[in-house]
Amino acid sequence: SIIGTDTTLALVGTYRIVNNRYTELDIPLLLGYEYTGGKVSFSLNGGILVNMLSAQRGEFLSPNTDEAVSFSSADPNAYRAFRNRLGLGFYGSMGAYFQINEQLQFVLEPYFKWRPGSYTVEGYGLEQRYSTAGLFVGLRKAIY
Repeated sequence: SIIGTDTTLALVGTYRIVNNRYTELDIPLLLGYEYTGGKVSFSLNGGILVNMLSAQRGEFLSPNTDEAVSFSSADPNAYRAFRNRLGLGFYGSMGAYFQINEQLQFVLEPYFKWRPGSYTVEGYGLEQRYSTAGLFVGLRKAIY
């Protein structure tokens, strides 16, 4: 007779922290409108981003094995997973500008970037698509 069974599964792996870097160079083609009030002004901006260059560097797990492989747009011998040009993206923002004095304004401008195409090459097992949201905070000076 079987009194009981016990199964122990031990997974031993390597823990690794890798900092991957993705760089994009875009030319923005934007249209904007600004409403100037008394102490506060508002703006709306929108348009397309034309990607001129995309560069990557880092490591990830190979889709074929369980080993870490390096990828780099600068190294022709590295694993090729990412595209060097990303095509068009879309940009939108809304800004609020608070008058400090006659020539200086405090700026708060949330923005959103969306790229509909994949960052990875065709045939790679994973499609990576990114959207970015952020907030511009700063000072704006009139130079006229």
